[in-house]
Amino acid sequence: MAIACSREQLLLQDFQRIASRLRCIYRGSRDSRQATLTGEFLEKPYPILRYGGAEFRGVPVSFHGFKGFEVVPHQKRLLAVDASLKMLFDCGSFKVALAKVACILWEGRRRLEVWNPVKRAQLVWSRVEAAEFLFEVEVEAALQALHLLGEGDYCILDRPLTPPPKSGEAAKKLLRRLEAEVTARGAVLVGISKSSQLKLNTGEPLLGYLIYLSRALDVRAPWFYYPVFRCTPPFTWMTTGVACFSEEADHVFRVDFTASCDESQLPEYLGEIAYLQDPACPGYPYPPRSVHEDAKTSKQELLADRLAFLELLSQEGLEKRFLSSVKTASFREEVLWRR
Repeated sequence: MAIACSREQLLLQDFQRIASRLRCIYRGSRDSRQATLTGEFLEKPYPILRYGGAEFRGVPVSFHGFKGFEVVPHQKRLLAVDASLKMLFDCGSFKVALAKVACILWEGRRRLEVWNPVKRAQLVWSRVEAAEFLFEVEVEAALQALHLLGEGDYCILDRPLTPPPKSGEAAKKLLRRLEAEVTARGAVLVGISKSSQLKLNTGEPLLGYLIYLSRALDVRAPWFYYPVFRCTPPFTWMTTGVACFSEEADHVFRVDFTASCDESQLPEYLGEIAYLQDPACPGYPYPPRSVHEDAKTSKQELLADRLAFLELLSQEGLEKRFLSSVKTASFREEVLWRR
């Protein structure tokens, strides 16, 4: 009983340390303060982002950054693209990665065209290579469908409009090509991220802080907060903001536009994107949500693709050697996890 109490006390002490640390994070910097409209004082932290081994400092957070917009009905076309990544086999020093890419074309709230998802596979030696592979297949899929877009239409990627950190020049050129071709058609390239690594200098997540601040200031949704970063690398060609698409939503999202977009038109763009929300799930546009579902790879699919890959290796006389490589990384799954 004494041991049990001791363990409970240890856990309680850990919780207390975490609470103390959180108190410091939420208190934020006391060096810079701003008065709100209600006369209260809130901290004035700033966003930071670590990218490619460097740290970038954003614009200090202020209530002046909140901009309202209205939902705008329309019948414009919207191309939504998303890709998912699974590991077919882990061989320790390298992995066989499988990407599944989905594209859906919308016209207003109506699905205009749905393509069967495309699967691609590649041998990768690091997380950087895996992220770059996923990024490239997603952008290539968007490029192949751009001919269906015209003036005022949208191309939405389910990711930030930046290549993966530490990626090579090929990925950067591919993204610049996508931006150039979308702009040439008079369309708008947008990146909407379901999750974000953006944080404040205090350590608090930027999106969570903006949710808290918007409620403290009684900001009416829908709203868009920008700018988050100044035009410094890697943000020289895009505008990054945070959007709340519905007053009924509890979530906000990072939204990227290319620098070629006129800032004065951002409320209109956001209003047209907000129009595409699913009433059953307010707060997130339905096109990127639906294409995300199409891009998922089920366990059954993954098993079938693994068997197909092994069958090909068998025909090539490589199966036994490859399975020996798999054994070097499968002890945990086979023995410890009993899989």
